Amino acid sequence: MCLENPYKPQYNGGIIVNPDLQNGSQGWSQFANAKVDFREFGGNKFVVARGRNQSYDSVSQKIYLEKGLLYTFSAWLQVSKGKAPVIAVFKKNGEYKHAGSVIVESKCWSMLKGGLTIDESGPAELYFETSKVLDLYNYNTIKNEILVRGHTVLWDDPKMQPSWEKKIKDPEDLMNVTLNRINSVMKRYKDPDVTLFVNEYNTIENPGGVTATPVKEKMEEILAYQGNENIKGAIGAQGHFSPTQPNLAYMRSALDTLGSLGLPVWITELDMPKCPNQAKYMEEILREAYSHPAVEGIIIFAGPEVIGFGQADTRGQGLQQHGDRRCN
Repeated sequence: MCLENPYKPQYNGGIIVNPDLQNGSQGWSQFANAKVDFREFGGNKFVVARGRNQSYDSVSQKIYLEKGLLYTFSAWLQVSKGKAPVIAVFKKNGEYKHAGSVIVESKCWSMLKGGLTIDESGPAELYFETSKVLDLYNYNTIKNEILVRGHTVLWDDPKMQPSWEKKIKDPEDLMNVTLNRINSVMKRYKDPDVTLFVNEYNTIENPGGVTATPVKEKMEEILAYQGNENIKGAIGAQGHFSPTQPNLAYMRSALDTLGSLGLPVWITELDMPKCPNQAKYMEEILREAYSHPAVEGIIIFAGPEVIGFGQADTRGQGLQQHGDRRCN
């Protein structure tokens, strides 16, 4: 259902302050880096979140939720162009509860309906998420010719799954959310010429563990599937080295094994914990990888020098989102 004009707030807005925006911005504020405008058209007052670069750049309101109550939720939403999924999110104690979602269109108002319960009373913040943001991916890849390498959309490892996924108990809901996530990401970043990687760990680091041979055999198995004869494939060797002298002889033989299929090989997650000879060891590894004819690229998993190179997560290290250091 998409209407020219939205209905009035149900239950007079309930615990939401100024639900119909008759009092301007009262109760409402920007969330993250969105720019927020309060507008009116045809007697309908609404709030616009613009200048968005992240899915969570939005408008928000802080509320108080009580344990044991069932909260119903609804909102009327619209996007400026095309269609996009929008999710209502309640942020509480560092956790994110999804209260509902809807596919929103332009030039008409769609109703999002949902609800939630909580385990503990306390303050929360309501905001909205949507993937309809400034397409920095296309801007960088097309205009600036910057190549982008995609990682896994969903990872079948409980330690690597997002927090919102772990909270979904119903199998059907999990399937719907999973498909929505995959379709949303792949629709946005689909590329008919993309190279598909088998990306594995413990392939070039040391002779124990997975080693290179099973990875080669798995790639051969994938290529043997019907319809995969002309697949554009490649092999990723992660390269998480321990802080000891690297076994370069084994590394070379492992790269020979991976490269024997004739497919491109990338070192995809090269790193090493901080140690006295970190620079020396990393240089040896980089030279060995760079000189191998099968290796087409190397990606280093590390932050800048100011945090010791050994971590990519720069939060709390005096670094802003885009990598520039903030002086206090």
